[in-house]
Amino acid sequence: MFSQGSPWTPTRVSLAVIDTSLRETLLTLWNTYSFFATYASLNGFDPANPEVIEPSGRPALDRWILSRLASTEVAVTEALDGYDPLPAASALAGLVDDVSNWYVRRSRRRFWRTDPDAPAGDSLAAQATLLEVLTTIAELLAPFCPFVADRLWRDLTGAVPDQSVHLAEWPEASSATVAEAA
Repeated sequence: MFSQGSPWTPTRVSLAVIDTSLRETLLTLWNTYSFFATYASLNGFDPANPEVIEPSGRPALDRWILSRLASTEVAVTEALDGYDPLPAASALAGLVDDVSNWYVRRSRRRFWRTDPDAPAGDSLAAQATLLEVLTTIAELLAPFCPFVADRLWRDLTGAVPDQSVHLAEWPEASSATVAEAA
């Protein structure tokens, strides 16, 4: 509902509007998470693996989506600090679209491990990047869709039952990553 207009403006609620938001953002996010979970499981991905490359050394596509994430963190935080949820929801929806339609589509072979020309550790870098992006999206999504965000965050972080996305620290983009996005 926040993505369709400001809460203080008169708006008629309809199932069509809710369905559009659901399809365009939440189902896209959930399908991206399912893609990650499937290949992380098949590849035995462990984010604590010491072979995971630092973000600054990852391929350009990974650095781009991380900078895009940082820009969205700033936009969502500023909008919510100003009590204006519409731009925050719109920025988050735009990021979900970019993750699904640009990052994942361009990186599929990296997750499948079928690119013979891929450098060593490329698959680990892609998986670590997508994990970071999805986890942060869950944290940013928490004020809008608390139950979806909590389920997503718990599944991504392996949280125990008494942990919740709502108890996690609010994500803050590093100034270096934001500068890289500009």
